[in-house]
Amino acid sequence: MSFKPTVLAMVLLLTAPACGEDERPAAAQDSHAAAADVAAGDAAAGDAGNGDAGNGATTDAAAAVPTWHATVNPIVMNRCGGCHGSGGIAPFRLDRPDDWKMMGAPALTAMEAGRMPPWPADPTCGKFGHRGDMPAAEIATVAAWLTGGRPEGDLKDAPQVATPMVITPTHKLPMKESYTPPKGDLDTYRCFFLDLDTSQKDWFLKASQVVPGSRKLVHHVLIYGLEGEHIQAAEAAEKKEAGPGYSCFGGPLPSTAGGSLLEFATGFPNQIAAWVPGLQPRVLPDAYAIRIKKGSRVVMQVHYNVAAGETEADTTRLDLVLTEKPPERMIVTRPLVIRDLNIPAGAAAAAHEATYRYYGKGEVRIHSLTPHMHLLGSSFQSEIKRHDGATQCAVRVPNWDFSWQQAYARPQDDPIVLKHGDGLSLRCTYDNTQANQPRVNGKQITPKKVAWGDGSLDEMCLLYLDMSVPYAPGLPAGAAACTGVDTCQKTCDASSPLDCVYGCTETEAVCGTCVIGKVVSCAGLACAGPLLAAQTCLTNCLISSLMLDTNASLCLDATCADKWSNVKACVNPKLAKGECDKQLKPCGVAFGTK
Repeated sequence: MSFKPTVLAMVLLLTAPACGEDERPAAAQDSHAAAADVAAGDAAAGDAGNGDAGNGATTDAAAAVPTWHATVNPIVMNRCGGCHGSGGIAPFRLDRPDDWKMMGAPALTAMEAGRMPPWPADPTCGKFGHRGDMPAAEIATVAAWLTGGRPEGDLKDAPQVATPMVITPTHKLPMKESYTPPKGDLDTYRCFFLDLDTSQKDWFLKASQVVPGSRKLVHHVLIYGLEGEHIQAAEAAEKKEAGPGYSCFGGPLPSTAGGSLLEFATGFPNQIAAWVPGLQPRVLPDAYAIRIKKGSRVVMQVHYNVAAGETEADTTRLDLVLTEKPPERMIVTRPLVIRDLNIPAGAAAAAHEATYRYYGKGEVRIHSLTPHMHLLGSSFQSEIKRHDGATQCAVRVPNWDFSWQQAYARPQDDPIVLKHGDGLSLRCTYDNTQANQPRVNGKQITPKKVAWGDGSLDEMCLLYLDMSVPYAPGLPAGAAACTGVDTCQKTCDASSPLDCVYGCTETEAVCGTCVIGKVVSCAGLACAGPLLAAQTCLTNCLISSLMLDTNASLCLDATCADKWSNVKACVNPKLAKGECDKQLKPCGVAFGTK
């Protein structure tokens, strides 16, 4: 079965802005400002001309029309050239004056309607370090040029064109062999292992740049560092499939159905880089870096779009600037998630909402937010929920389109900061009516009940957060989830082992997830009532612990103290006697008499 979306997929941006205003080189910013100034001047001149019936009106109007070389081309190259240039993935070009004879009217209509360039977020919600939508002044300039006869002007009046940024890599990682996407499939999602030696040490990523082999086919690229069981799953998928790489849809792992919170005990893919047409290389500030852990494997997910019907071989490459020196702060990407999805067949607006809060003595710094749903998503919203009840809009996508996902970066000097009791909400709404069904093998499918899953016909509700945390050495490969808990056990109350685990700051968050899974298998039958009653609260606090570094014990005490007390009253005596030590051994913790 092949999956074919009904729209031309164009951009999936997860780590950085594509030619955003704050990210452009100085020359491009100057051109942008010049275009805005000309547009403002054009508008003023037009108003004056409309009220002047004198002999000079025609001459003045002609002089006010912007020209291609001086004004319009810089706008087009900045806003459209990444896709609509020579060899770009878009189905037509806009980087030459003659291209606008046939395509000018529909291009202008798309700009005026806000469809092009793509910027799905509501600009009134949240603060952005870049804006991808087109300013009204630039649209007015293009309109004035089109209605004014499309004059080319003099090439000598063209402003200096900014040279695209290029990094000097320490490591170049090409695909090990070329891949040709199938001609009959509009969209192909393929993952490839890249060769980076991580056998001896951690690497710290300072800058990255993807060099696509086929710009007419490569729609977007995402790069991950896989660890542990994820490596095994990806390697098994590669062995099963013919040709280079393996099939993947929503991320770097082969599709699996269902799943639970306990899957997070094995970690989640570490995103390290991305590319879409027009994206500048990502260069992190001096104090920041992304860690690629010792023993991990780098995987590149490529989305190929064969909209033109012709395919060719692709050999895309990843360039990296790596260092062995740890940074002051590390950028980490973690998802807030709603796993319990129930989207009934025929539902026009099935909404799911959750809030995750930070509890602890420090703070959480969030630099970028990336919503993620699949094909039935209709809208997404996230709000900042302060501990005193105040709310602020973080990001809102009122008309979700899987093909136009983007990351929404905050201003560099103004991240979202969460302190004790503050949180983030996410609300995913889905349209599961007949009219919104995808096509499979050329035929629109019939609505059915949809739940969480990795496949193209399943759904997800995620908010990926790019956060920065102080550098700390990571656990060695193969270390138990609860490494460090023995330090807490020396001082904690032996009669309350769960408080010892969930309040311990010496362990990583996966310790609590590992322990609750083993507790369920050991004491679940005897303590089923309290565990089920606290299930929602436990899930919420464990996700907050995993994704926001919250203290799980503080979260449980703050959000469901009575239910949590009932769990402890039933489970703690069994743990203290060592009845569950056998099951807990893989987590690296024991509570019985030693």
